[in-house]
Amino acid sequence: MQTWALTKRTATQAIADPIFYLVRMVMSALMISFFGLIYKESAANVNPQATFRLFFLWWVLAVPVSLDLVTVFILNIELKTVKTEIKNGMYSPLAYVFSNTLVQIPFMFAIAIFVLIPAFSIGGWSWDNFGTFFLAYAASVWAWECLAQVFSLQANPVLGMLNFVSAWSAGLLFCGLLFRAEDVIWPLRAFYYILPLKWLFNSAAYDIYMPVTYPDAELCTHLDDPFCSMAGFKCANLTGINCFGHTGAQVLETLHMSFPTLSSTDERALDIVCILAFAIFLKVVYAVGVVMATKSTAKLQATHLIATKKPTQEV
Repeated sequence: MQTWALTKRTATQAIADPIFYLVRMVMSALMISFFGLIYKESAANVNPQATFRLFFLWWVLAVPVSLDLVTVFILNIELKTVKTEIKNGMYSPLAYVFSNTLVQIPFMFAIAIFVLIPAFSIGGWSWDNFGTFFLAYAASVWAWECLAQVFSLQANPVLGMLNFVSAWSAGLLFCGLLFRAEDVIWPLRAFYYILPLKWLFNSAAYDIYMPVTYPDAELCTHLDDPFCSMAGFKCANLTGINCFGHTGAQVLETLHMSFPTLSSTDERALDIVCILAFAIFLKVVYAVGVVMATKSTAKLQATHLIATKKPTQEV
């Protein structure tokens, strides 16, 4: 009953206060449309635009989750009220976390829709793999939302927001696009495997490149054609640096030489599992944090009552 009552209240508040989810949906769609117009030429299925399509994908995956700064601030303020209500015995900490999650997950899918519709439409991406792309993206949005919740537990919301920006910046760096993992020293290399953007990057690239055929390249056999590459394709009117392949798999394998995160092997199930594991771990950390925060509040209150209690007079 506590969870049901909290779920109804949280859902009502999420709709009544648009800045928490609704404004983020609209802002995400506007940002992706802006970047889509900048990378409009990448919508053409031609080899010279293959890398630009990759950079547009990077913006799509990375930019909308930066709006979780709002989550850090709002949940930090909300936690003060939650502490008081839990202290007064209105509900349990786990009921609060569970109801918050029930309301949170549908909005993660909604944000993914608002991001991916303009991205696929303007970017000229194939809709064949939209379903798996949508699932992976929603999982990633939820993972960053859970990370924002963890940082909202800090006493100072500004510090929590700064820490989230630091984590988000690390996600941008350790996604496999800017440098290779093996070029980074330990323990910094661990960010490459822990943060979800690397896993989403591989899954999303597979979804948008694999269904596409590039007509400005053609299949060939390097044994019969001296201009044919070892991968089995050639571009008659392009230089080698702009020739990535005829099929999506060939393009991904060529891009893999520069961006090791990408692969023509279907690893989407593993990618989604890794993203969800990161999100679930953070959700558990957040639940423990809420329980500890409310317990410490109760202890402080009890200590205050004992200290202020007046001794009874003997008759």
